[in-house]
Amino acid sequence: MVTQALIRIWLEELSNGPLPYCVYDRGGRLLYRKGVVIGSVGVLRLMIARGLYKRSDVLEQTGKPSPRTH
Repeated sequence: MVTQALIRIWLEELSNGPLPYCVYDRGGRLLYRKGVVIGSVGVLRLMIARGLYKRSDVLEQTGKPSPRTH
C-alpha cells in the first residue's frame, strides 16, 4: 500500500473559485472534493488556521509548488 504525504495548504494558494484539488484534515480525512466552492472567506480562513492539507501528488498534477515550505 502506498501512502501519500500531506502538504499544508496556505490561504495564498486558494481563490474564491472552485478548489483546485481535494482538501484533507491533518488526519488525512477528506473534507472537500476538488471543484467545491467554499462560499465564505471567513470559514476558509478558520479552516486553514486549523490546518488544511493536500496530497503530495497534487504537485505533480498541477505543476505548482506550495508558496511556503513547512
